[in-house]
Amino acid sequence: MDVVRLREYSQRFESAAIVGPRIYRMDGSSDPTFRWDFRRRYETEIYPEMAGPVSTVAVSGCCFMVNVKNFMSIGAFDENIFMYCEEDDIGLRAIASGLDVISVPDAMARHIGGASSASSMRSQYIKSYHMLRSKLIMLDKYSGRNAAWLARVKVILIGPLALLLFALILQKKNMIKWAARLSAAITP
Repeated sequence: MDVVRLREYSQRFESAAIVGPRIYRMDGSSDPTFRWDFRRRYETEIYPEMAGPVSTVAVSGCCFMVNVKNFMSIGAFDENIFMYCEEDDIGLRAIASGLDVISVPDAMARHIGGASSASSMRSQYIKSYHMLRSKLIMLDKYSGRNAAWLARVKVILIGPLALLLFALILQKKNMIKWAARLSAAITP
């Protein structure tokens, strides 16, 4: 990871709450690096064209550097959001507070994807549960209760059908994902 470069940009942009590097996978391919809106996937096709730093809504949560003073002024991490979407929440709160989120193309880091835990049915369940739960919290916080409610209802309606389908075609991994999603959708 290019810590020195991130530190330089963090000091240059005093109004930044966080700065994030360009992310590469272990095979050398580009990993999603930043996004303009938490409801969309990360932008990858735009990033290689960037000649310098860009102000954005969120940088990849796999690697970023915080300006501690600015980060603490927005309340640091929201403890309700676990493992997914935390970078989106930080970015949106930073921007609402008049701070910046900066993506830096000439600072680089490698991301060892899927290495936060050993691959197992239990870890797949936990990841799928928290991924949906965090998205629902984000929708509630930034798009309103109706958007979060509608997303919950969709999962509750589709979930049992998905579980049945994946049980019939013997796809245990997808059954685990949908069981976790259903659990997250019905959890207050």
